[in-house]
Amino acid sequence: MQEGWYHKYTAAQEESIIKTLLWYKWADPTDRFSFDKVLGHDEACEQAGQPGRKNDPGGALSMTMPEFRELLQKRWTELTAKPRPEQLAYFGYETDF
Repeated sequence: MQEGWYHKYTAAQEESIIKTLLWYKWADPTDRFSFDKVLGHDEACEQAGQPGRKNDPGGALSMTMPEFRELLQKRWTELTAKPRPEQLAYFGYETDF
């Protein structure tokens, strides 16, 4: 990650990002969504052959991007171990059935 000034995400903002990415994976019945493809800007630029073009907002996270991807996988494992009604409730859906 390039050095720079970053405004840290609040705990609520970071949790919102995590929850959104978990929902993307949960909502994709084809299982195309991969946490390995969740990249910081500098990682995406490097893969595109343009290293240094844009620095990484990962500096705003409380962890590195590799740690973030590990956390997503851990949280996914925890979420999918729960019954579906609990998964629905986690994403804010009504579970009165």
